Amino acid sequence: MAGYDVRVRSPWRTVPAAFYGQLIGEDEAGGLPSKFLGLLGAEVWGAVPWGSWRLHIEYADTTCNFSRRTPQFGCAYRNRLYPQGYSFRGRAIGHAMDNDSRMYSLGAMLVRPTRESWSLLVRRAELNRDSFTADPAHTISPVRGQLKGVGLQYNRAFTWGELGISLGLDDHAGPLRDGSDVHGFIYVRQDIRQGI
Repeated sequence: MAGYDVRVRSPWRTVPAAFYGQLIGEDEAGGLPSKFLGLLGAEVWGAVPWGSWRLHIEYADTTCNFSRRTPQFGCAYRNRLYPQGYSFRGRAIGHAMDNDSRMYSLGAMLVRPTRESWSLLVRRAELNRDSFTADPAHTISPVRGQLKGVGLQYNRAFTWGELGISLGLDDHAGPLRDGSDVHGFIYVRQDIRQGI
């Protein structure tokens, strides 16, 4: 797999914005990548009295020839030449939603001068969109499904390390899984040079 990445930032300081994209070819034609998977996004940022903020919107599609009217399913990350696929320990090395999927996401982050940050991510995904063939190797959904999710994360840096707390809600819709899950985690990272 090979591809192209681009990020264009506004040259004007009064317009803090950037646009970015990625095209990754699953195959080659004439020595160049082809059968592209894509990711497109935009971000804006700024500062307010209580900290600096950043907003982003993003679209990702892991179907080969994603921009064409009729994309090619069953091509990305696995194909007949490489049945084990572009994977490590059973998970796709590419996008976390695996192949033949599409995701829209919106995120926001606030970083406060007190060395703490808040981030929010809202996403909607159509998983394994090939409605004609089940894919038992798909790591998220072997058949067509949908996922809607929201997640909130808090991080705080201390002299001894970092504390992180996350809470999220995912809503699944599909023939194999229909319902909602709440998930979360707490982590503590210690800087071994500082000690507690």
